Amino acid sequence: MSDDASLRNSPYYSPMDNESEQGLKKTTSRWSTARYHVYSFRYLLGLMAIGTLQSTISPSVPYIENTFFAEKYGGDDCEAHPSSDPCRKGATDAAQIGSFTDAAAHAAAMFMAVCLGSYSDSLGRRPMLRAYGAAMSSMSQHKEFKCNLVSWYTRISETPSGQSVGLIVGHYPEKAQLSDAAAYLALIIDEGKGKTTVVEANPPGLTVLKRGAAIANEPDDASEPDFEVSAGNGTLIMKQTGTQQRISMWFPSQGFRFDANLTDPVPWGSSGESPEGWAGRLPFLALHWFVYSLSSHASYRLESPLGVVLGHGRAHQEKNWGQSFPKSWTWGEGLQGESKIAFAGGTVPLGPLKDPAVFWVSNDACRGRLNVTATAPNRMLRISVQASAEETDGLFKVQGPTMSGFKADSFESYRATITAEAFSGILHDKLEERIEFKQSAIEFGGEAWTCPSTSSTSSREEPKLMAPAPPRAAEPKHPRRVRQELRSLSVQQRDRVFNAMNIMKNMSTLQGQVSFGRRYVSYDDLVAQHLQAAAARHCDEAHLGQGFATYHRAFTLRFEESLLAVDPSIGALPYWDYNIEARSKDPRQSEIWEWFGSSEGDPAQGNAVKDGRFGHWRVATAKEISNLSNSFGLLRSPWNVNPSPFITRHRFSCGSQTHFEASFWELCLKAPTYLEWYACVDPTIHTWAHSFLGGIWDTERNVSRVECFATNAIGIPAAWGDDCLQCQQNCTEPHEAQRSCSCQRSGELRCLADRILAHKAPTYGDFADAWTSPNDPIFFFHHANVDRHLMTWQQRHLEKAPHFGFLQPSLPCKGHGLKDIIGAAHPFDGALLGLEDGRLLTNEEVLAADGIHSGPYTYDTLKQAQERPPSLRSRRREWSGQALASAVRHMLVPTLALALHVCGGVTLWLYLILKTVVEAFDINGVYLAMMSDIIEDPQERAAAFGTFMAAVMVLFVAGMPLGYVIPRGVALAISVAAGMARMAYLFVIFPETSRKATQQQSPVQKNPLQTMVSACSLLSKNAFAKRLACVLVCSGIGTAGYGVALPPFMMGYLGYTRSNKLVLMCVAAVSALVAFGVLLEPLVKVLGQVRTLQLCLATSAAVPLLTAVCKDQWQLGVLTPILVFPILMSIPLVSALKSAVVSSRDQGLVQGAVASMTKGASTAGSLIFGSVFAATTGGGK
Repeated sequence: MSDDASLRNSPYYSPMDNESEQGLKKTTSRWSTARYHVYSFRYLLGLMAIGTLQSTISPSVPYIENTFFAEKYGGDDCEAHPSSDPCRKGATDAAQIGSFTDAAAHAAAMFMAVCLGSYSDSLGRRPMLRAYGAAMSSMSQHKEFKCNLVSWYTRISETPSGQSVGLIVGHYPEKAQLSDAAAYLALIIDEGKGKTTVVEANPPGLTVLKRGAAIANEPDDASEPDFEVSAGNGTLIMKQTGTQQRISMWFPSQGFRFDANLTDPVPWGSSGESPEGWAGRLPFLALHWFVYSLSSHASYRLESPLGVVLGHGRAHQEKNWGQSFPKSWTWGEGLQGESKIAFAGGTVPLGPLKDPAVFWVSNDACRGRLNVTATAPNRMLRISVQASAEETDGLFKVQGPTMSGFKADSFESYRATITAEAFSGILHDKLEERIEFKQSAIEFGGEAWTCPSTSSTSSREEPKLMAPAPPRAAEPKHPRRVRQELRSLSVQQRDRVFNAMNIMKNMSTLQGQVSFGRRYVSYDDLVAQHLQAAAARHCDEAHLGQGFATYHRAFTLRFEESLLAVDPSIGALPYWDYNIEARSKDPRQSEIWEWFGSSEGDPAQGNAVKDGRFGHWRVATAKEISNLSNSFGLLRSPWNVNPSPFITRHRFSCGSQTHFEASFWELCLKAPTYLEWYACVDPTIHTWAHSFLGGIWDTERNVSRVECFATNAIGIPAAWGDDCLQCQQNCTEPHEAQRSCSCQRSGELRCLADRILAHKAPTYGDFADAWTSPNDPIFFFHHANVDRHLMTWQQRHLEKAPHFGFLQPSLPCKGHGLKDIIGAAHPFDGALLGLEDGRLLTNEEVLAADGIHSGPYTYDTLKQAQERPPSLRSRRREWSGQALASAVRHMLVPTLALALHVCGGVTLWLYLILKTVVEAFDINGVYLAMMSDIIEDPQERAAAFGTFMAAVMVLFVAGMPLGYVIPRGVALAISVAAGMARMAYLFVIFPETSRKATQQQSPVQKNPLQTMVSACSLLSKNAFAKRLACVLVCSGIGTAGYGVALPPFMMGYLGYTRSNKLVLMCVAAVSALVAFGVLLEPLVKVLGQVRTLQLCLATSAAVPLLTAVCKDQWQLGVLTPILVFPILMSIPLVSALKSAVVSSRDQGLVQGAVASMTKGASTAGSLIFGSVFAATTGGGK
């Protein structure tokens, strides 16, 4: 074969030139001009716990480069004049618009690099914190003394034929302790259809040379990709001269050879830096990812047993080197026109803490899917990847680096579609750009993926890469039992539950199974089972991972089965919906504590709780049921030196009080995947109750609740598991618990990181002691509520069934993978779900018991959700005469009453009365009730109402001048026409609004008197709504008085004319627009809804007082825009607050009642103040 002749004769051949003196530096400076701005988002996805970065699956730095800013900042002129002022300014502005500041970007990149680091167990447990030296190569292959892995990757795509060609070379220079291949070479040929050809070799070792000499230097950042890799059955040569690169790879024994010329590399950053930025020089990074070129021009020649192919395209090149590689990772890259994208990420255990496995990336390797969402304060980047899961459609298997060498455990495709969407704005609601990258590369790599293998051309036939559906729980023979909220039960029903719990507490499992059957288990044995799962030596099987919810679903179900064995008439386990407490003024005054005992214990008795139905309960002695106990021999966590034999509770955790946020219930339901649901629920909906009720005291210092949780719920258990926490045994003196019996941190060097968090363990209340929190009898009712949230979430995301994004890998440890047995040390029998006896339940099977398609139980709220009507726009149109009459009555009566006054001389009182009554019903039956149906979340409803009001103000400003120039009769006709249009819009677009007027959903039209009676009854039962109504009634009266006096004051005292008033009203409307569009959201975030409403009402009280002291028009002109927006801003706040304090079925009723009362007060105020004004001014003269 001629070495270069065929390639030179190719029309796509790009010869080497002699510009080596310019080098790469000149090339990289070219790409920093304004024409090629980086529109990227650098971010980190992880959990920081007292300085320790926890494990995440995280992509690195998604990167999109395009000409988004080109037109704005100089276009092609900047390529010719990159140093001109406009171009320099354009580059600076674009960098500020398109990404974080450099400091934030580098900080984010640093955490990204840490996330890409990995463990080092298999290679002699080398320390992760190792010095690499100041300079690191990003350009060439090395035989680094301090690196266990070096690899290089090149892929040429965007070829006219649709062909993609990939090259991989990698080796472990230090290979003595590897059990698998130490070197790997691969040539990947994808024709764009059918199977992908993978030519690969695993030579015993590679010889890496540079110009014939061995490479013996440490990495540096100036070396070029200029090296030779040779082995007996595979060779790769890369030669670099200036910006020109030559690549040759051949496999003589298999008949393949590939030659290519690459020119004009496009580096990651403007000066050639890696995705890691300056963080790449930090000493503790275990792995480095360097993108050498995002898009080089390439021409190539491919020789195979089938013939020779010449082609051209663009090349992506990158390199990895370091000490280790993640257990599992995802990686992708693509080109589309002038746009480029590259991302990578994997798992990392770091520091002494166990991995919480909070993943913000949705991976489904078995289906070729990946979803990534990266957010910044005013930027969001959403990346979704879809590749075929069929080997006949491009999926192939390659060898990936692991801690034992190269293994065939990575699934890859060169035919993936990567969709990148860039959003801006505080709400991330403005789509700036959407790009689809066709013919892209995606890889799911690492030993953690357990999908069936696929094949290359030389491989045997393999099964499809599809995940089978999980086994479904057997359909119950009887209707599913329905779990209800505790307060909805009758007194007798609650007594049965509590009596059965007392039997479980006082009767052993052996005795109980004789009396009640094999489903019975004693309460203390359940606590011991929970402790055993949490204390598993490899890691916590019940918490801090994706198996948390499935473990507690099975655990709660076992408790429920035992309850029903004692008393089948219980029907189902109730749940405790603490959102009711969250919305109350003082959650600690709830009736719940009459049953479960005080929400805080008696400090004089070690914070013990001795009242309520469980005041007599004692914490079990551990010796007979568990090999773990605390220092006093009680069934508590080993480090919890709580000596009290009773249930204990404390108001504070590390000196901080926990407050519930009811809004998180709806917020977490919006999580797109199971892992994101878990990441949202675990630190909030789940943990708040434990912290609120259990409490932690005797701490070294007072800290925030978040730091308290990270230190004492994660850090201290991890320290105990690492034998870095030394606890006393056989303690007997309760008063000396924190002196002579406290658990102290070890002074050993290996435990230094643990000592950073705290020197000793504090005292935990029982519900805050995560490992034995079932000691508190409220445990199962709380976790039933958490499970209710999961079932509700599953119902809303049925399209993601059956796995909902639950990962296959056992991360952070065995027990948390999709196929893993739940709580393997003490597993759950399949009979719980109606499966065959002896079958041990897995996360997959328990997740599938969703209360919708399978499972022995459901929830009362879930049943309502299933019966929830379809969306408004999907409903059948109702064209009944009765509905039309109702709409006419709503829309036209007020305007017609005004027409009678204007044209027929009828008294104005008729208009005032009719308008008030009809408008009150209108608000109840149409607007507010409809808004409650459309937008369930109160926060969203407030925002929607604010947006609506802002739009009204814009239209008001635009149309107001017409009222001063057109005749009165014409204005009245326009008003009537607008009313009819309003009626038609509601009748045609939202037909059920009219239909509600004739059906039971809104009985206000059938029997207004009964509706008002029901509304008043509702207000009398809800203290908050009642007080709110009183405030608004006073506000309505005050507004009426102000409205009566202000117009004559403006005209008679300040000399306002109609034109002056028009200008003032326009200014007020603009002020209102700013209030709803800009100020409402940040004020509510800072102050909360109630405080913001209080501020608005206080301001409205000051308005008439300040208006009265105005002595000139300009003073009122300044005062009006300042004070008008707080008055108007109270409208959406009142709507949200009213909705948040009543059930969904009563929202329209209470909103209409309050609106009617407010309107009535306003009308009464107008009549009273109008009469007084007429009397005192002689009829206005």
